[in-house]
Amino acid sequence: MKNFFLLSLLLCSLSSLAQEQDSTSTLRFGTYLSIQSAYPQKLSGLNQQLRDAQRLDLNDQMIGVSFGFTQRFSDQNSYTAAEIGFYTMTNTEDSDDHTRLTVWEFSATGHYDLVPDQDWLVYPYLGLGLNTASLRLLTQTPNTFAAGLANPANAPVEQNYRTDFMSFLDLGAGVERALRFPQTIIYLGISGGYRFSLSEPWSVDNLRYFTETDFSLQGWMLELKLRSELANRANQQRHRGLFKFFQ
Repeated sequence: MKNFFLLSLLLCSLSSLAQEQDSTSTLRFGTYLSIQSAYPQKLSGLNQQLRDAQRLDLNDQMIGVSFGFTQRFSDQNSYTAAEIGFYTMTNTEDSDDHTRLTVWEFSATGHYDLVPDQDWLVYPYLGLGLNTASLRLLTQTPNTFAAGLANPANAPVEQNYRTDFMSFLDLGAGVERALRFPQTIIYLGISGGYRFSLSEPWSVDNLRYFTETDFSLQGWMLELKLRSELANRANQQRHRGLFKFFQ
């Protein structure tokens, strides 16, 4: 997690430097932050095996966050984005036996704007990326402090599984609104689509388990996004704030 925040700080610094040097060039760079919701179809097999092992199901929805940078042409709103993302989900209820599923990913996405308006973007998008998942199972053995001292075998048992890297393709559409301020352009948007993904088996120490619980993040996706760019001189003369959001 520490490495993730250091990488995010580095991307912010590089993006800000690029924007400062970009006031007259054809390309414009910016930052990208989003909250994502995924509904993986591959959870049914995994949840069935968890139930067979008398463990609680995982949630049907994975919540994630992504951060990255964007690049667009200054004379149009179409843009590309490179992102690092993180998803997680846990048991549906509190339990002594705790299960956590996490996914890390990297992707590049192109957004093609269909509307000839500098303040509104309506676009289809196409994304390509790689991700990897990990599954953590913690089994608590109820006991007293004295019983734990007398029998160390009663200590909690933790199992960790992971997948190899899986490639995926995202298809969908979205809409964004530009808010223009004297020094910055803020884009607020929402998008949704479907992810097609290869699946991988779970493994422990390079031992792969080829079962029906092969995992992927294939399924429907929903995303709330926030982008920002430094404004050029033309934008500084016609900035719009929140009070002119729908104009």
